Amino acid sequence: MKILGRPVARADFGYGNARLRARKAGLLAGDDYEALLDKDVEGVLGSLSSTAYAPEVEGALTRFHGARRLHEAVKGHLVRALEEMRSFYAGRARELVDLMLSRWDLSNTVALLRGEATAPHTEEALQNVVPIGPFPGAYAREVARQNEFAAAVGLMVRWKLPDPETARSLDDAWPDYERTEDLAGLEHAIAAAWARRTADALERTGPEGETLMRSFAREIDERNLLAALRLREALARGETDALPVLSGLGPYLPGGHIKLSRLDDAIRLPDPEGVAAALADAGAPAWRAPLERWGRSADLVALQGELEARRVRDAVSLFYRGIPSGWTSPWRTPPPRRTRRGTCASSPKAPPGGSPREGALAPDPAGSGGRRVSRLIVLTTPDLAPGYRLAGAATVGVASPQEAEATLLELVDGEGGVIAVHEAYHARLDRELRRRFDETLSPLVVPLPEGEAHEAEGGRRERLLKMLWQAVGYEITFDAEGGAAR
Repeated sequence: MKILGRPVARADFGYGNARLRARKAGLLAGDDYEALLDKDVEGVLGSLSSTAYAPEVEGALTRFHGARRLHEAVKGHLVRALEEMRSFYAGRARELVDLMLSRWDLSNTVALLRGEATAPHTEEALQNVVPIGPFPGAYAREVARQNEFAAAVGLMVRWKLPDPETARSLDDAWPDYERTEDLAGLEHAIAAAWARRTADALERTGPEGETLMRSFAREIDERNLLAALRLREALARGETDALPVLSGLGPYLPGGHIKLSRLDDAIRLPDPEGVAAALADAGAPAWRAPLERWGRSADLVALQGELEARRVRDAVSLFYRGIPSGWTSPWRTPPPRRTRRGTCASSPKAPPGGSPREGALAPDPAGSGGRRVSRLIVLTTPDLAPGYRLAGAATVGVASPQEAEATLLELVDGEGGVIAVHEAYHARLDRELRRRFDETLSPLVVPLPEGEAHEAEGGRRERLLKMLWQAVGYEITFDAEGGAAR
């Protein structure tokens, strides 16, 4: 698909998000997945036949056999869900959604190339193709039907699959492949061209694309990190005589934030622990713990799995809380109506010694009927965390503002509650992130005034309640299970 061109009018996600919100009931919940764990393929298909997967299950049962029926049913449902999601948006919003989905174009291109390079004129490649966007089943089958790899590549170039830009990069890289037969090099050339176009397009999106740009850059940084470590492993196995002096991008992809020279310098260090420390210093704070584990185990597969899992969790949390800078969550309830003075119609009761925090949004106490806040969580420094736990609050110790932000994103579940963040960490949260949380009660994210719940100040619990009252702007009491009621 063609990636964004010139800047246009501001994107409108309202209609599309409303349509997605209506689909929430069709999603499987955690209990649904747990119920599938002890079932065989037939049992899983039987359970899915009574869910939103039913049309795809019915189609797979008549066309495929064995475990492939399950694979094709899940893949078919994914394709339908993504294409329907795409259809909900128009104009600028549609272009941004297309940009987000363009990674499937790259994935499908690589899957077809691998399949045709190793087993042409078979359907093996089709099993790894997700027929979305410009790769509907008919096009992919015709490419896979070619008797030779060169013929399949030629067909993709002539048909401009998946888009003219990718087809052009494939055509440009093909002569090098014919000379070297280096399939990994061919794939890298296509991936690098896609990454460059995507990064350039995101830079032109302005504030609306900032969060998507950060997510994209994070993925590229992690892929480059893994590429650097694989290069180091190749040296250790004797597959190369020496680490090359890299010119240009070398084995890396464009679009990341980490300086590639720092990756190259780090993997030249002799011991794994030193490599891990240097890479952690060069990259994101969230890399440090996974890299330290890699330094002890040298398990690159485990490192890749941990980085991917963290990235997926963060992406899911963005989906539920709403992305700051233009994108909005389809599951988010609109913020409460404000008066002209910038507060809710029912102002919260002022805490002792002051008024509610500026911009605090509090519900009408009379209207809440004592409704319980679903969860109260305190994010604070490791040395202060024990005091809050003793005071009865669910507490997470975090060692840095970056870790606080990452943990906060993982904790947000869209179900309400209060998350009180250590004041110094809260002040260093992303500005757009703080603004977004200031505009909603679901969840209510507040700065927690510094200080521990000391016994001398009226008891740990009372001190904690006073601090929370000052931060939130209305009174909170604990229930027997450690949650909170207001």
